[in-house]
Amino acid sequence: MKSFLSIFIVLSCLCPALHAQVLDQEQNSDTTCMAGFTQTDLAQSFRPSFDNVAGCGIFLRTNSAVETVTIELWDGLPPQGGTMLASGSVLGSPGTWVDVFWPAVAVTVNSTYYMVFYSNGTSICYAGDTNNPYPRGQVYANSGFGSFPNFDYTFRTYSNDKPSLSVSPPQAGGFMDINVGGLSAGAEFVLVMSSLGPGPTVTPFGSLDVAAPFRLSPRLPETAGAFNWTSTVPMGASGQTFYMQVVEFEVGGETELSNSIAVLVN
Repeated sequence: MKSFLSIFIVLSCLCPALHAQVLDQEQNSDTTCMAGFTQTDLAQSFRPSFDNVAGCGIFLRTNSAVETVTIELWDGLPPQGGTMLASGSVLGSPGTWVDVFWPAVAVTVNSTYYMVFYSNGTSICYAGDTNNPYPRGQVYANSGFGSFPNFDYTFRTYSNDKPSLSVSPPQAGGFMDINVGGLSAGAEFVLVMSSLGPGPTVTPFGSLDVAAPFRLSPRLPETAGAFNWTSTVPMGASGQTFYMQVVEFEVGGETELSNSIAVLVN
């Protein structure tokens, strides 16, 4: 198997794309009133597929009243030392989604985050399902955020639609796992890497946070919006820092840049 570091290709010239806000995580099943207005410490955990969260929503059952609902994004449960990352409030109506939005907050792909929500109203019912319809998270409810592993609220999260890149710590003479998410349907991408610094390097795709000259992976296809693989790391790379970024090639001929990362080779 060839090392990723030994492969070079040439990129074709395309134009930057404009990506929109899209649904990321979603649990649509509504079979019960999961929680009511008298209950406190309500939260739903989830694991994002993108590297940002730009909004969240919760579904109100038809027996709810018109109330103001507040939804917060946390990186941990409040009693466990979590930090609130964003918050929004909006007037909700019975039998509808209540969605709030905020400027995109950077998150770690596939790490656990929490939607905390509440209302000061006197008649509200948050929808959900008790049959574990969403395996990437669960319900928390009642004083102290009690855990209900097989329950899920009817909820959804939003992200700014752009590629995301994460890499496991590389081991000299070993391997590193490379994970690309948030790819558009039918898209292809290349991974750009350099050990010379974080750039910037001006390219036809925008300003890369990777110093030239850089190395490139083959052009790879998305699978269900993502692509994951393991690459070998040369023994002589010990102590180097790898600077990486993804260029996405969309079906319509546009391109988009991912987040950039820097990882130290152990």
